[in-house]
Amino acid sequence: MKNNYKNNILILILLLGQLSIIWMSLPYILCSKIILILSTGFFSYAIISDFFNQEFYLLLAIIPIISLIIEWKNSFGAFTAGEWKIFLILVFVFFILILSKKIGSGDLFYFIIFCGIYGVGISLHILLIACCTALIYIIFHNKNNIALPFLPFLFLGQWLTLITLLLLL
Repeated sequence: MKNNYKNNILILILLLGQLSIIWMSLPYILCSKIILILSTGFFSYAIISDFFNQEFYLLLAIIPIISLIIEWKNSFGAFTAGEWKIFLILVFVFFILILSKKIGSGDLFYFIIFCGIYGVGISLHILLIACCTALIYIIFHNKNNIALPFLPFLFLGQWLTLITLLLLL
C-alpha cells in the first residue's frame, strides 16, 4: 500500500512539473502552443511508463514528431546551417548508442521533439543537464549497474533548463 501511495505522489509531482513546463516554455517555443501541449502530454505518459517499466510505446513519440513535421517551417525550418550540423551529428551519435543497446530509441525521438520545440541550443542544455543528473544518480545510487530509464532525467533537464532561462530574463 505504501509503495502505491509513493507512486501516486510521484505521478502527481511529475504532472505538476509538466504543467509548469508548458507555462515556462511559452517564450522559447519554435512550434505552436498546441504542439507544445500535445508533446508535453505524450511526454508525461512516456516518462511515467519509462520510470516504472523502462519502456514506453514509441507511438507516444511519433505523434508529436509528425505534428512538428507538419509545422516544419516554424520548428525545424528555423534552424541555421550550423544548428543542422550539430543536430545531425547528435542524431548520428544517438543511432550509434541505440545500435549498441546503450539507450533506447525513444530517447532519440524525444531529443528530436525538444529540438523542434526549443531549437538545438536549448535542447543541448536539456541533454547536458539530463546526462549530468543521470551520472550523479549513477554515482550515488546505482551500485548494481542496473539499467536506468533516461526520460525522467530528460524531464529534469528540461525543467532545470527552463527555470534557468526564466531566471536569466
